[in-house]
Amino acid sequence: MLYFPQYDYYTTWPFMLSVVAFYLLSIVVLKLNKHKFQLDIFMKFYNFTQIVLCAYMTWGFILHGFSLENPFGLNHEFTQGIEWFMFVHYVSKYLDFFDTWIMILKQNLRQLSFLHVFHHSSILLVWGFLLQMNQANGTAYFGAFLNSIVHLIMYSHYLWTSFGFTNPFKKWVTHIQMIQFVLCIVHSVLSVIFETVLEKRLAYLQFCYHIIMIVLFADFYRKTYSGNSFFFFFFFFFFFYLYF
Repeated sequence: MLYFPQYDYYTTWPFMLSVVAFYLLSIVVLKLNKHKFQLDIFMKFYNFTQIVLCAYMTWGFILHGFSLENPFGLNHEFTQGIEWFMFVHYVSKYLDFFDTWIMILKQNLRQLSFLHVFHHSSILLVWGFLLQMNQANGTAYFGAFLNSIVHLIMYSHYLWTSFGFTNPFKKWVTHIQMIQFVLCIVHSVLSVIFETVLEKRLAYLQFCYHIIMIVLFADFYRKTYSGNSFFFFFFFFFFFYLYF
């Protein structure tokens, strides 16, 4: 890391791959248990913690990276502030593992999809790789910023429903998640064309990763809501944006 080399160890491949291996192994081990745990109090505390953390990251990225004139942060200079919040965002991906463990302990195995496990195990490596390459800065802030907003909305939804309330906007939580992937694809394409500060090969990595994610999420949406109109709508939006 450029500004926080004291944390470099936590972005090395041995460390990250060991953690991901532990995560995958924990899924196998926990699934052996057939007892359904009641985690209501813990879930309320966990969701509240995520809300506070995501709000902190959202505030930090607005303060150090976001501007209405250049929301994607194209050619944004590398700063200590952005790198710090990128590192916090990376660390938050470890906390996200509790999503999986809670699902298993509550025996909500239907939610334990390939999409879920793939995303939680791979996104940690993506952000860690950027930090390792001293490239988790500048325009790279945009994906972390967007994800912080989405998770702020998502965990607010979880906290609200954990008290037994119904969220009439539940379907839009999934919509917002897919919008996130589309905007990240748009960002990666713009970075390939216009970015001169961040390494362009990382824009290609972002593009490929989010294509995979939006395809997996579209499949999840189709199976959950019995329709694929949303999938085609956002791909239409994407190609329309690129054309014009």
